Amino acid sequence: MNSGPGGEDIWLLDLERGGLPTPFTFDAANDRSPIWSPDGSRVVFASNRGRAGPLRYDLYQKASSGTGSEDVLWADNLNKTPTNWSPDGRFILYTSTVTGAPGDVWILPLFGDRKPSPFLQTPFGEAQGQFSRDGRWIAYVSNESGRDQVYVAPFAGPGGAPGGKWPISANGGTQPRWRRDGKEIVFVSPADNTLMAAEVSARDSAFEVGAVKALVCDSPARDAAEQLSGVGRWPAISRQHGAGPSGDGDTDHSRRELDGRSEEVGARRLAAFNRQIRSRLIRVGRPSPLRVVHSDRG
Repeated sequence: MNSGPGGEDIWLLDLERGGLPTPFTFDAANDRSPIWSPDGSRVVFASNRGRAGPLRYDLYQKASSGTGSEDVLWADNLNKTPTNWSPDGRFILYTSTVTGAPGDVWILPLFGDRKPSPFLQTPFGEAQGQFSRDGRWIAYVSNESGRDQVYVAPFAGPGGAPGGKWPISANGGTQPRWRRDGKEIVFVSPADNTLMAAEVSARDSAFEVGAVKALVCDSPARDAAEQLSGVGRWPAISRQHGAGPSGDGDTDHSRRELDGRSEEVGARRLAAFNRQIRSRLIRVGRPSPLRVVHSDRG
């Protein structure tokens, strides 16, 4: 992400009003990585407000209406990036990292004492956790094989051991997302910038992986990941410093973050990509006309 001197904010774009931008956060610190609640009523995001260093992000939440305060959801000494909200609204998946160490996938319950617990904590790096539509499985990325690959493990509740895992990708994979009916996992193959789809099926504690095929071969992996981050909710993107949120789909260029790397991609190309995979995407719950974006303050 390309940080401006004034930090980064989260904006909402009202797509039913031509992409009318409205600022959602206003703090002088950096706010990023927003995710929607399943019912669209709340947004959870990462912010380094009140932190001494730029890589210490905590989890905050705010009503999607923009009213009310921006409350701390969880804070500790680690850097946290929210990645997904469980379909029943009871858990949040986030990646926890510390400088010089690989990341881990953690689960934050939104009930009881709200004390998080690790879902995956190994000597390897795990990130990008995504709940299945029934909440029983979690897709994630791990580099335990020596390269990033997509895996699936069962979710037994907070504190429960995963109990085995199933590899989804074979030649590298990132940014996994579940299809709306749970019968397919879509991911990006970083080796050749191809959007892939793996047929999957689950019954009781058994999980099977079927055919894996390419869906889109002419869009960069970063295009795919940015759009796929909106499976079940609107995607989060970051804007190039100085541009600000824009409703002009033909001339606007977005600065989007993926694994710490950024590149500019034209909105026209992203729109073409969106048409190719629209049949595999669905919003959870009531459709929302709002889209979350980042903006670097100048």
